[in-house]
Amino acid sequence: MSNANEVICRVRALYAYESNDPSSLSFKPNAIIDVLAQLQSGWWDGWSNGKRGWFPSNYVEVLKPQELYEAQEQEPDENEVKLAMVCMQCV
Repeated sequence: MSNANEVICRVRALYAYESNDPSSLSFKPNAIIDVLAQLQSGWWDGWSNGKRGWFPSNYVEVLKPQELYEAQEQEPDENEVKLAMVCMQCV
């Protein structure tokens, strides 16, 4: 298992997810989420817009390396290249 603050992969929300549970992460479509943990049950722990929480993995799609750069609309730096390599594990 990875470090609790280590990004496993980055995903884009396909649908809105709203929850009143403080341990859940609510988001809107197209939100970019850094995934920190993945449970076999399909619930993933993520970080987006300064908030952290659990969300259903079937509401998101894993970004491919090129999409990571497009989502950020900038050239990748060294850390982003490393993240892109790690994200290939989720695909």
